[in-house]
Amino acid sequence: MTPERIMELCDGFCVETASGNYSAKSQKYRLLENGIVFHVLSYDALTTAITGLSEVLLRPGLNTIIDFDHYALWGWCGELLLGPMAQIKIHNNKLMDQEINNLYQICIRAALAKCDRPTQQLPREEQRKKDSQAFLNPDGGQRLKSSSDVILAYLAFPLLEALLKQACNEFITPDSKVIKSFTRATFNNPSHVEPIGNKISSLKILLNLLYDHVASENLKKLIDQYRFHLSEVGEKLDAFELIYDWRCDSLHGNTNFPTIGGVILNLCLLISVYQVKDQFELWREYGNISWSGCERNGITIDNFYPPGCFLPPLPVE
Repeated sequence: MTPERIMELCDGFCVETASGNYSAKSQKYRLLENGIVFHVLSYDALTTAITGLSEVLLRPGLNTIIDFDHYALWGWCGELLLGPMAQIKIHNNKLMDQEINNLYQICIRAALAKCDRPTQQLPREEQRKKDSQAFLNPDGGQRLKSSSDVILAYLAFPLLEALLKQACNEFITPDSKVIKSFTRATFNNPSHVEPIGNKISSLKILLNLLYDHVASENLKKLIDQYRFHLSEVGEKLDAFELIYDWRCDSLHGNTNFPTIGGVILNLCLLISVYQVKDQFELWREYGNISWSGCERNGITIDNFYPPGCFLPPLPVE
């Protein structure tokens, strides 16, 4: 499936639902409905799916619509970047600090928490009693699952900060210290020089550092697509400033935005998939070996893919 076709479907969904009407007609634009299988996508197709599904996910008014397309995307990216086979590469090549690794896995699990495996339907009256009992007496795990969107919305921001520092490690350390000066625009100076030794933890500054001084033209193009949509739904000209405001409001307890966790996670995935671009086919091969082998053996303890709500099993490449 070409990147162009993926973006065409995502754009088609957004046009069809622009009035807020999510009819059966809009479902014809879903990626899975059009035969797209995430674990066979090329680098260009997968990164296009990340940006396109961000547009589909977060709608005007900060409303969010999570579909099986999103679960498939998050599950496959989790398997590709953090699954059992990926962990071997991460450990052997020291590609990621364990703290970031753990936080990343928690974020993916939170994103997938409501993707439940279907269960056998009970007789109507018995099912009604079971549902009523679960509603009136939920256990701790169910309560936590019901809040997974809020959990993701809080945890996605420190994950994004950590990944930005990792991507910009030529300029900044994990503890936020500048080790190589760089220029950035401020309110008073469009060419302010950030001196060595300063501490930077602002997501807006880190995002601009990545975009202006680190990102290739390919990554800039992907980020531009993401920024354009975010600016539209957030009613702000600068998407990076919008992310900064969201993080500050959440951090200081002013408010929380349970609908934005997925779209922040998608930006994290975009950065991470780009970082394995040169060896993408090898990572994809390892990811497919990991999930398909576990699926055949009936063991999916540490796998992210396929998500639990996908039955029957997805076709193995």
